[in-house]
Amino acid sequence: MGDEVKGRGADILVECLVHQGVERVFGIPGTHVLAVYDALLHEGSIEAVLTRQEASAGFMADACGRITGEPGVCLATAGPGLTSMVNGVAEAFVESSPMVVLGGAVPYHTFGQGYYHELRHLDDQIAFMRPFTKWQGRAERVDDIPDLVAEAFSEATRDRPRPVYLELPKDIMEEEGEAEPRRSERASRKRAKTSDVKEAGTLIHQSERPLILAGGGVQISGAWEEVRALAETLGAPVATTITGKGSLPADHPLHLGLGCGLLAMQEVREILLQMDLLIALGCRFDEIGSGGWTLPAPDKLIHVNVDREEFNRAYEATLSLEGDVKAVAQDLLKSLKGLRKKPWFELKSQPPPQEDKNTIGLGKAVRALREALPRDAIVTCDSGNSQVAMFDFDVYEPRTYLSPTGFNSMGFALPAAIGAQIIRPERSVAAVFGDGAFFMNGMELLTAVERHLPVSFFLFNDGSYGILKFYQDFMYEGRRTSVEMPPVDMQSFTKGLGIDLLTVETAREVSQVFHEAVQNDSPVLVDVRVDPKAKAPPLERAYRPQF
Repeated sequence: MGDEVKGRGADILVECLVHQGVERVFGIPGTHVLAVYDALLHEGSIEAVLTRQEASAGFMADACGRITGEPGVCLATAGPGLTSMVNGVAEAFVESSPMVVLGGAVPYHTFGQGYYHELRHLDDQIAFMRPFTKWQGRAERVDDIPDLVAEAFSEATRDRPRPVYLELPKDIMEEEGEAEPRRSERASRKRAKTSDVKEAGTLIHQSERPLILAGGGVQISGAWEEVRALAETLGAPVATTITGKGSLPADHPLHLGLGCGLLAMQEVREILLQMDLLIALGCRFDEIGSGGWTLPAPDKLIHVNVDREEFNRAYEATLSLEGDVKAVAQDLLKSLKGLRKKPWFELKSQPPPQEDKNTIGLGKAVRALREALPRDAIVTCDSGNSQVAMFDFDVYEPRTYLSPTGFNSMGFALPAAIGAQIIRPERSVAAVFGDGAFFMNGMELLTAVERHLPVSFFLFNDGSYGILKFYQDFMYEGRRTSVEMPPVDMQSFTKGLGIDLLTVETAREVSQVFHEAVQNDSPVLVDVRVDPKAKAPPLERAYRPQF
């Protein structure tokens, strides 16, 4: 026998988490998981991060997964605690972020007697989590725990990373037992077939105007060095999807910019029309990532993805390579050894669009934020008008731009920034959100205040659900309903929470206040009174002909 642990199921669970290298767990206590919290306190090396809402715990764990590539861990009590958390779990599932969800449950051995939080059937919680997790398990005996924990962490990062769910019945957590924790084995990277790599090399050799589209899979697999090497080998421009931003520094000569069809800059769209081969690395070709599928269909398409379900959903591939993006890119580079092509494109820089100098436009706010932040700052975005405006935000480092692009849940940015600051205390961290998203998780500011986290929270305040107002004006002849929001006394609100407030009301204040905010050594909320009529520049580009 090895290093066996004696104690409650909760004690053994926590020792297993220690063996997995877990440093913190995000969540809110409930009676069904109090034994776990007690074990965390007793063990001492794993920090329990208290959030104000369970979905926020999911968003924080998601941020950890995206930034580190290792599973973030969140913990919820049975019933409503878990169902409340699922918004954050679903976001991580769609965005392929590794996460381990620990969910409390009513006592296993006496299920059916009517415990509070009890559902109709024993497996109902697992069934509820199944659409949002790639693996589910339940501890039905104390000695089940080590194998289940090891399997959960292994599955969370295997091939396409995603959340997994481990159910913890109350009586099993409180029952005494003995078990030996063990560390999970990290699965090797999935590689594409050698014949497919060879065929891809042939297509690349034959192409005259190759273009690389770097998606979120580049960030997930850590393939940014391979993307740079491939681009420099081929002289190929690199466009990115939204989740792929940072795959190549924005000031690299081969960086093209956002490649999302009509959401892209005009000069980028012109180059997209000229390509004769598209090498799509870790792309889903989903609605937002392709600009509503307005990305031009290439003559030939090489699609690399670790998940075969992503092939041929919206764009027919000439060749599909199933494998980890980093591994496939490495094999491609080996097959192209000795090849060196000159860049075939010229990107003509365009001046920023004309804006009203007397009001705060969204484009102006985004540019000012970029100028105020260091190159390696981590930025989180939220669903809505501010998110679309941030599509034009230049990113220089990988895994520093977090956006809820696929599931697109509102309320992501604020807690995600807190999670990012906790795991990257040496970095500058900023969150950008509109007032609609802010009031979904705004009380999470207390978590930042409580922990003295120097996050800069930028509220792009237009008094409405801005993007919905835009679509009502555009699609419903200006008939607005349920999109306007009453003004809030932000001074009183922030004073009650104990957080610093900076207010920007005029265009000439933007740069100075933004620089002041990011220099703060404590959390600060920046209330940016953007023009209520302002449209996000990518939306203007996409819909300008129809205005």
